[in-house]
Parts: sequence; C-alpha cells; structure tokens
Amino acid sequence: MKRIIFSTAVLLLLAASISATAQVKRVSLDSGKAQHIIDKRFVPSLESHIPGIVEGSIYNIILCKNIYSGLDYSTAEKKLNWVISNNSSASLRYKAHLAIMYLSFSNEIAITPKAKWETYDYLFKQISEELLLKLLVTNESIVMK
Repeated sequence: MKRIIFSTAVLLLLAASISATAQVKRVSLDSGKAQHIIDKRFVPSLESHIPGIVEGSIYNIILCKNIYSGLDYSTAEKKLNWVISNNSSASLRYKAHLAIMYLSFSNEIAITPKAKWETYDYLFKQISEELLLKLLVTNESIVMK
C-alpha cells in the first residue's frame, strides 16, 4: 500500500513539473522588427514556386495585419497583386485577393486566429464570410429593400 501511495505521489509530482515547464512563451515584437519581418521575409516568400510557402506567407501577412494594424503594408499589397497576376494556382490567387481585401478593410472584418496552425483554411474562410456579410452586396439585400 505504501508503494502505491509513493508511486502516485511521484507521478503527481512529475506531472506537475512537466506542466509547469510546458507553458507557451509568447514573444512580443516591436513594430520596427515586425515591419522588417513582413518586408524581408514574408513578402519575398510570395514569389516562391512552392504553393505551401506562398499560402503560409499570405496567412502570416494577414495575421500581422491583425496584430500590427498600424504598419505599412504597401509592399505586401504590391506583391499580393503580383501573385494575383502571375501565380498559376487559382486557389492562391483567390487567397491573395482575400488578403488584399483584408488589408484594405481590416477595421470592418473581424477574424479570430486559432492556435491550430496546421491548416490555414479557417482564416481564409472567416475573411470570405465576413466580406460576404459586411462588404459585398448580394441579390438578397437588393430584393429585401
């Protein structure tokens, strides 16, 4: 019986120490460093021939706009327009359009980034739905008036 109690106590102590060390460390960037990351890392990555890198860069630009809304996104917008006109993937062109719309109307489009980063689709879906609800005119709104 003493062994069971001792083993349980050791396991609880071990579990407590693991959970204490497994805390997520959030890094906060100043706006100058964030601007540098956007312009020197994310924007050039939009020219990649690997679709996942382009999609990830679009996603990261959107997240940066969500967090650092006061930064200059003009270089990102120019490169996103380049993606729209030069990328062969219709999906990436559409996501670049959504990103430009978000950069232009971020104060009217509410997005909620999730901790699950394996897929970017949820964020693009949120932007698309917000655009449909708030900014784009649909036939239903014309008929209802």
